[in-house]
Amino acid sequence: MGNERKFNLWMAAALACVGVDSVCAEEDELYFSQMPTIFSASRMPQAQSETPNFVTVIDRDMIRASGAREVSDLMRLVPGFQVTSRVLEMPARVAYHGLAGEDYSPRLQVLIDGRSQYSGLFRGGVNWDLLPVAIENIERIEVVRGSNVVAYGTNAFMGVVNIITTDPSQTRGTTVSALTGSRGVSDQFVRFGGDVGEATLRLSYQGQADDGIKFIPQKSTDTRSIPNGQQKRLFDLRLDMPLGLSDSLSLNLGKVEGAMQVGRSDATATDPFTGTDKMTNPPRTIHQSTQFAQLSWLRALADGDELRVTLHSTEDRYEDPAVYASDAFPLDQSGRSTRDEIELQHTINMNPALRVMWGMGARQESVGQSYEYFTGGVSRKVQRLFSHAEWRPAQDWLLNVGGSVDKDSYSGEHFSPRASASYRLAEGHTLRAGITQAYRMPTLIELAGNVRYVPEGLSLIQRSAWLSAVPYEYLVNGQVQAEKLISQEIGYLGEYKEWRATLDARIFSEYIPNRVWKVSAPTGGYDYVVNAEDTRITGFEYQLRWQPQEGTRLMLGQSAVQIQSNLGEIATAASDTYLSHLQRQTRNSAPQLTNAAMLMQKLPYDLDLSVMVYQTDTMYWATNKPANAYTRIDWRLAKPFTWGTTRGEVAYVVQSEEGAHAELKPSNMVMPRQWISVRFDL
Repeated sequence: MGNERKFNLWMAAALACVGVDSVCAEEDELYFSQMPTIFSASRMPQAQSETPNFVTVIDRDMIRASGAREVSDLMRLVPGFQVTSRVLEMPARVAYHGLAGEDYSPRLQVLIDGRSQYSGLFRGGVNWDLLPVAIENIERIEVVRGSNVVAYGTNAFMGVVNIITTDPSQTRGTTVSALTGSRGVSDQFVRFGGDVGEATLRLSYQGQADDGIKFIPQKSTDTRSIPNGQQKRLFDLRLDMPLGLSDSLSLNLGKVEGAMQVGRSDATATDPFTGTDKMTNPPRTIHQSTQFAQLSWLRALADGDELRVTLHSTEDRYEDPAVYASDAFPLDQSGRSTRDEIELQHTINMNPALRVMWGMGARQESVGQSYEYFTGGVSRKVQRLFSHAEWRPAQDWLLNVGGSVDKDSYSGEHFSPRASASYRLAEGHTLRAGITQAYRMPTLIELAGNVRYVPEGLSLIQRSAWLSAVPYEYLVNGQVQAEKLISQEIGYLGEYKEWRATLDARIFSEYIPNRVWKVSAPTGGYDYVVNAEDTRITGFEYQLRWQPQEGTRLMLGQSAVQIQSNLGEIATAASDTYLSHLQRQTRNSAPQLTNAAMLMQKLPYDLDLSVMVYQTDTMYWATNKPANAYTRIDWRLAKPFTWGTTRGEVAYVVQSEEGAHAELKPSNMVMPRQWISVRFDL
């Protein structure tokens, strides 16, 4: 059965329930009768029609209905996003509007309760496989579609994914859930919530395991078997405590550990000491972890003003027992990074027409000695001063203006301003136009990376022999500058209450005159980074949400993107063919067209059905092999139940119903998976 026919059958079966009013009608909230309040665009609560950016909200019902086990999978629902599953040593990748060549994207800020997930250890990006949050604890995800350096710093270059967890006061009692299915899927989750004196507590444990992506040889002579399984454990504690009538304190502690299978058996090299051939990337298990502590104090002031101070500290670790190991001197890869940050934010209601938010912050990042990244420890310090004003000069006009000054110990000082204007055409119909200038500070590996596989414990003679046999993999040239972005957009946000529908649509232009690219150096064979590319991204995207009746919710999203690329003069030994490959990868790093649809439907006998359809055109995640166009269909059927005083749910989930497809390269196939889950709320 073809993909198109399967899609039509699933949608026809689900939509048939739209007409069954007598069965599907329930006293649910009219979800689309008003737009949600947004907290992430300006760091102040705003109606969705009044934010300076377009924002997609993935709420708790959508998260559960999606059947997703990973946060990265939820990003498939957002217009303009590209997602791959984890493949070999590479984590799941998430990009917005392309520019997807890095393993850990450095241009999309990811926050969990306001805490950045960026890591100097993971190449200055986000490790989506190691996010320290359980999907069961997520209340909502606010995705800011567009640059937001003003609010969240240099990492918010292209957008923001703000993960907001459930307040402990809403998780009283005990929740236990488990799921098991094909391809090694086996998850467990336990959460306890309750009162501890005047405080409220949420304590969680999650375990996850699966077999990952399947390797499919592209040649009959290829006999490799590449494992890609993973196991993870997460511990999380949050304690919220009132301190009098005006103050409150929130403490959050957590740790996530992962064991991932990596390696391949066909890559060999000659050991410089023994003269024998050995595997340079042997099959093995790597271990990585993230642990954090966060403390936040909030004081409610007069007239709705508030003052917030947040401190958090994160430590990341990475351990790999053997990469390019010598029999005489085995190479033990390990690395550690820390990120310590303090931030103050003050919100002031000046008068009914003017609100102002300002704040300041400081952070220090350090990466300990790791042969994969640096020959020695390296650190940086960053200070920020930021502000945003929301002003209503007339009844139908709203202006949002803000700016951020970031001072980096490596890259110097940069000012990023933003301005947008919203005009209410009529009740529920708003036009918005905005312009942003933003800067992305280079990552530590782009600034100070020095990658050379040299074991410890060598004598001077042995070290000289090793260095003559093993060249640099990567070495900075000391000339990389902060990336600059000029973003312009115009869009429309409509609320059709009589139809229970909302629509947002935007046209955008994002211009980066000095994009950072990794290229090959003229001598020595190693790679380095340089501001090599003039890049312009233009396109159109929209999202439609519709609730035609109680018990039926439909979401449609579409994005059309075009990328232009021009490489400047680069001092490199690479061929013209290689440089043209770089340009091709940029121009095709976002599919020209992507579609996402989600249907949530209540059925007879208290069943809940959800169907998700994702379609994407061909794109390049890497320079040499394209990821071909594909259609992916997921669905979930769930039945809530009550057993005495216990409530719960049993669900059956199918991912990739249409069959196997490749997301990163042709040899790495996402196979159909299915599982059964059971949840008890005690």
